[in-house]
Order: sequence, then structure tokens, then C-alpha cells
Amino acid sequence: MKENIIIKIFFLFVTLGSPFYMKDLTHLNYRERTEVSIDTITMYDSDNPNEKVDWIKVDNIYYFFLPKSFNLRHLVVDFNDFSVSYVNIDNGIIQKRLYNKSENSFVMFENFLFEIGNQTYSVKILQSDIDSIFIDLDHGDDDYQNIIESFNHSVSKSGNAFVQNEKIRIEKMRGRGHSTWKRPKKPFQIKFDQKKSLFGMKEAKTWNLLTNTWDGSLSRNAMWFNLANYMDMEYTPEFKPVDLYINHKYKGSYLLTSKVEVKENRVEIGDNDFLIEISNHPGDYDFISKNGFQYKVDNPDASEANIQNIKEYIDHIETMIFDPSVSIEELEKYIDIDSAIQFYFIQEVSLNYDVLRGSNYFYMQDGKLHFGPIWDMDNTMNRSYNYAKLDEDYILNNSSLQERMVKNYYASLMKRNDYKERTEQYFREHLFLLKNIIRDLDDYHSLISSSADMNYTLFSYTNMKQEQQRRWIKNDNSFDDSYQIFRNSLLQRYDYLKKKYY
Repeated sequence: MKENIIIKIFFLFVTLGSPFYMKDLTHLNYRERTEVSIDTITMYDSDNPNEKVDWIKVDNIYYFFLPKSFNLRHLVVDFNDFSVSYVNIDNGIIQKRLYNKSENSFVMFENFLFEIGNQTYSVKILQSDIDSIFIDLDHGDDDYQNIIESFNHSVSKSGNAFVQNEKIRIEKMRGRGHSTWKRPKKPFQIKFDQKKSLFGMKEAKTWNLLTNTWDGSLSRNAMWFNLANYMDMEYTPEFKPVDLYINHKYKGSYLLTSKVEVKENRVEIGDNDFLIEISNHPGDYDFISKNGFQYKVDNPDASEANIQNIKEYIDHIETMIFDPSVSIEELEKYIDIDSAIQFYFIQEVSLNYDVLRGSNYFYMQDGKLHFGPIWDMDNTMNRSYNYAKLDEDYILNNSSLQERMVKNYYASLMKRNDYKERTEQYFREHLFLLKNIIRDLDDYHSLISSSADMNYTLFSYTNMKQEQQRRWIKNDNSFDDSYQIFRNSLLQRYDYLKKKYY
């Protein structure tokens, strides 16, 4: 027996700042069918069919998480083998906009119901205000499953990316990260078959997609990268907040970044130079220095002989740093002191939990060891739990930090009065930049709020708190709470340092 397929929409209203057109599909009859498959219902913009979004079930409600690029007046709902066009007036689709007198604004629908046969499906639509990246793997969800089941990131798959209406071939996509990889929201690395500029950033093949998993504000990496740019720190990663879709499925709010690597437009050093990283992960290093630091080598020549040469060089520099009889003038022959001070400034201001512990980079250039570029700055300023006081010196005085280190470069460097004076002068001249970051944070929070709303609908904020291994900061129960806590922390940190250095 054939059934009429009836789609009914019941409106719940959410006030938005700009006018949107309503789509009234009530009582419209569509193609008669004997069966309807509802495992996957897809929505797309009729002007850009490459970007498709499948509905996702969360707590018994189906969501369409829509990208910024979708025009709400050009939507098409695709029920596998037939579709409903929101803009086809010839088929009787009615467009109208409703006016909310109390709010003095226009409104759009937030949720509606699909009635298909005898089954009713509750559906909500959310839309982001930031740009997006769509990735279609060559073998769909099978490829995706193979990637996320590879704990050591040894499995990579190919596919296509769609960025600002451009189709880009992906040579390899794989997972990345350590602790974040264990969480439901997965970080990724993508490598294109040729260099590409994304969203105006310098062109390269390889890009990272960071989750900011433990940072409830989704803002810390971006803010500290901004600070590094204000300070003119060399090779600071470029970044862009994006919504990520893989095989038509929304995966969350991400931070797209350039990769810290020895390449053109990235860390541009000579063939005989090197890039190294302090690592805090067991077994994930190339050598251990005489003072116990684990280092990974990122260099075109990572041969055993070259790694040994780098180790001997680092051992020599560490010996000089930890010998107070070695003057700053002698150290300056081997170390770029300005970069060391810049690095100290950003780590001290941000209260970076991982300073001199992990994800800290150094590079050799022009015969000197440079500190930086900065990386992995989400675990900062008491991200979600208290580990440092906002009104005390951090790197030099924090006891919990000392317990997690073998030795502290800066505790030794600051014993030299001339180095200490240069550092204090740098703080006096650059501390005002923290006020810029507070302003940037306000703007960034507004920019990503709609994306964060989608993100925390898919990945519950409450669940994220429960997955945290340490006690969560009191009163941090939402994206907005986390932003406000971060903002207040920046203000308090600024006030303390201002009193100290002025």
C-alpha cells in the first residue's frame, strides 16, 4: 500500500541578529513511495552541491550542523533517492519571513519535525559563522574508520578537500597528537598533492587540524599565536578557525594551522641547520641530552650520525647555560638571546604547563640556536584546572613546575644580571600587548560562538569535563564560562606583571 510522504514543520523560534527567510513546508505532499530510508538524510546548498551535510542524532534529536557557506534560502533536503527543494516555487514551496515584535527582529526556525509514514523525527538546524573545510575520503567511512583506529597514526588515506569552492586533492590524511587522540573529537593532519594557500595563509602541502579539546574557550592557541605575532616571533604558525566536515558529517570546531616543519614558508633554515623539539612522550624522541631533556629532530638529514652531532652540540650549549661562570657575551656566540627572552616572555605570561617539558621547539640558524617557534599553547593559564597562581612568578618560582623538570634553562640564565636586566626591560616594553590579547579574545569569542554552539552540541561540555583527569575549575560549565574565566585570568595576570615591572 502506497503512502503519501508528508513533511510537517513546527516552529520554535530563536532570535538572530540578521533577517532570514522562513521555509514553510507544512502540508506539502511529495512523491508517493512504498518505502523511505531515513538512515541518512542530507542537506546541501543548491548553489554548491559539493558541500553536503548529513543529519546527526544527538540525544534523540537529529541535527543539521550547517556551515557558514550555506544560503538558507537555497537549501535542498535529499532523502537518498528523492529531494525537497526549499526554493522551488513551482512545486509549491512557500517562502515567508516572520517578524518578532518583542525582539524587533526577524527570526528563523530552530527546529522542526519530519513525519515520514508513521515515524516522526525531531530535527534542529544550527548554522556557523566561520569558514569550513569539507573532506571526502576516497572510500568514505571505511577510510575514516581505518584512520581513527590507528593509534600510532601510521594509517593515512587519500581523498578530496573542498575549501572556499575549490577542490583540492588530498594525498594523505591521518591522525595526529597524543592525549587528544584518545578523545572522541579527533585531531588530524592533511597533506595535499601540491602546495596550496588556505584562507590567505602561505601555501604549503601539509596542514594541521587541532581540536582544542581541553580548552573550553577554544581560544588559547589562537590568542598566544596572536601574541607571538605581535612580538614578531619568527615562524609563528598561521591559523584559522574552521568547521570540519568529513564524508558529509560534521566533526566539530577546529583550528586549522600551518605545521611547524622545515619547509619553504614554514621554518626556513639551511641544509646544515636543524629544528628540534623537546618531547615528553616515552619513546617518542631521537636523543636525550646530558641534562635529561628528550629531543626529536625534524631535519632533512635525520641520519644517526647527524643526530649524534646535534646531540653533542645541544650538550655543549646546555653545559654553558648551566655554568654560571659562562658570561652572557660568551653565550651569545651560540644562542640567539633575543629569541630566548621572547620565548620566556610568552611562556611566563601564559603560564604554559608544558614549558621546557613538551612541544617546545628550537632551531639552528646563522650559527646560533634560536628559541621557538611556539606551538601547542592550549594547555595554558590554568586551562581547565588550577596548577599555577596568576599573581606570582611562574617559571622561576612555581614549585609544581620545578618538580616536573630535570633542569630549568631560565633559572640558570636569570642568575646573570645582564641577562636578567634585558629580560625585565623586554617585559616593560611589551607587557601592553596583553591588553591587545584581551581585546582579541573578545572579538574571537564573538566570531566562533555559533561554531562553539554546534561543537558543544555534538561533544557535550559536561562529558568533556568528566573526561578531564583533574578537577575542573569551579563555575566552568560552558563555552561562555570558559571564555570569561580566561578573560579574567588575563586581566589578573596583566595586573600582577604590571605591578612587578613598572
